[in-house]
Amino acid sequence: MQRRYHKRSVFLMVSAMAGAALPALGEVYEYVGGDYGAWNSSSNWTPSTGYPDDDEDDAIIPAGKIVGVYTTSTTGSINVQQHENGTRGVIIINLNATLELGTDRSNVVSVVNGYVVFQGCSIEHTDPCPENLCPATLRLMYDPVTITSDPGKNGEIRGRANWSDGEHPAFSGGYIYTRNADTPDKLILEGSVILAGHMGVYCALENNATVMVDDPRGVGTDGECDECDENISCEAFEAPELCWKDHMILGTPISGDPEDFPKTGTGDWIVTGGTMTFRECGIDTSGDWTVSNPCDDDDITGIEHSLLEFESTAVIDCLSGDFTVFGGRLKTHIDLQTSGKLTFYSPKNAVQPEIFVAEGKTAVFSEVCP
Repeated sequence: MQRRYHKRSVFLMVSAMAGAALPALGEVYEYVGGDYGAWNSSSNWTPSTGYPDDDEDDAIIPAGKIVGVYTTSTTGSINVQQHENGTRGVIIINLNATLELGTDRSNVVSVVNGYVVFQGCSIEHTDPCPENLCPATLRLMYDPVTITSDPGKNGEIRGRANWSDGEHPAFSGGYIYTRNADTPDKLILEGSVILAGHMGVYCALENNATVMVDDPRGVGTDGECDECDENISCEAFEAPELCWKDHMILGTPISGDPEDFPKTGTGDWIVTGGTMTFRECGIDTSGDWTVSNPCDDDDITGIEHSLLEFESTAVIDCLSGDFTVFGGRLKTHIDLQTSGKLTFYSPKNAVQPEIFVAEGKTAVFSEVCP
């Protein structure tokens, strides 16, 4: 009697569970809300029964739509679309907000033909982050996370909001970050996608596309450099930091092992204004390196304004890409060797380029790697 009663109780319990309303997984949501509508609002998506909130979900941002990430939001993949007339979809990750991206479905990659924009703040890596200055974060939740653009498209992950005229970019910036310092998740860039602007890349990176810093509008005027957003404390920033000068730091999370967070790939590395700095990571790429300068010849900041720098904590065995220095500065605090060639332009009436090699270090070009 006791045994039959026990079996019946188990049967009733299982039946009740089978009839419960469990959350559905694997939903594809399309954004239909207005400009800057919140990601975490079901009224902004179709189907309207929910919103992308799981690594099994997928999010579509149609061309012409702008969705805002204002808190922690999660999705397995993103498809940020571009119309044939050039209009693009946009994801804006705001100050103190995080977009968690990635899935364990091996056949799923994210397609960015539009923009993913960081609307954050400082990119210097501190732990903990100052309460009111935490950058926007794109957090990788699986290894690897692949982002690509379709052929002929130029999708961008941009750390400075100059995708729209009139946007003051002084406070734009963010992290691309792994789950935690002990999890070396990798971001893979494929196709024609561009990783650009003002950000900190604290993850393993396989760049088979383009990584660049660019300041197409120059360093700005004194008035622009002194201007502050009334909603953000500017006490932590010196005036030059408020200029339109991009900084990209490629490194390792605090307490992470630099060997677990290498920067690799076949893609190009381009500095056309601002600084690109490698620290606490290995570098093993076959892509080309280009440094150029948008500044006038009478700009005293000209050399430093465009800077490609390898800090002493970076590790390079031997590269195979070509280095082209049109202007600005190539600066290395470690031994630099590449089997590629060096092209060094010194144009008349322009900011002269410079190569700086730290004392006791060497920079060797067009030599066979050991």
